[in-house]
Amino acid sequence: MTVQANNYKEMVDFVELGRRHHCDVVAFQQISDWGVMPPGEFAARAIQPPNHPEHATFIEVLSGPRLADPIVNLPNLTELRSWAIG
Repeated sequence: MTVQANNYKEMVDFVELGRRHHCDVVAFQQISDWGVMPPGEFAARAIQPPNHPEHATFIEVLSGPRLADPIVNLPNLTELRSWAIG
């Protein structure tokens, strides 16, 4: 799942979906700017920067206990989760 402003609130549900289907891994990757979006769209979608209006809510989701599930893989979100949970 590519995590962005329009879907980060579904992360816990995605873990639950993976559990229901006996998945070995559910992976969350933060959105990356590949230079294909119109100007300003990446900034609106990229939830990980602290200056994003919904960043604090994203941190709450990211630091929640369900994202500590052993099947969760957070390749480029691991550091942010570690920071969020202290």
